[in-house]
Amino acid sequence: MAFISVIILRGVTKVPSLCDSCPTPTERYQNFLRQHVIDAMDENDCTRVIAVRNIADEDKPKEKNTFIIAGEEAVRAICQGKPGKRKSKNKFTVILCTYTGENNYKGRRSVLFLEAECEKVGEQFLPVHFIKQFRGKGRR
Repeated sequence: MAFISVIILRGVTKVPSLCDSCPTPTERYQNFLRQHVIDAMDENDCTRVIAVRNIADEDKPKEKNTFIIAGEEAVRAICQGKPGKRKSKNKFTVILCTYTGENNYKGRRSVLFLEAECEKVGEQFLPVHFIKQFRGKGRR
């Protein structure tokens, strides 16, 4: 998230960004899709999909990654047209991929509610960060 500071000099307000290289909301949404959304996948596909999509934590294997098995439109509905942390109203089929060593992952399929951070992208609020999956009731 970019941090903005306001400096007032001789009656002129300047708003420099402390993070010129931070991703835009559109880039954050596209990254969310790349890391977490897929139309179809099997539990045994984790290693291949993570490699093809180049998903890592700062050049190290990511310990866990959740893939949402759904179309983009269904995933967008998590935000319910609102910003901030949002819980899904409906459950999603997900594959939780866990790192097992030597660039391999083991997958586990579940049907769970999701929580994501939503941000304004263009004229709508879209998921930009996956927070968690959970069994309990959705909505918020």
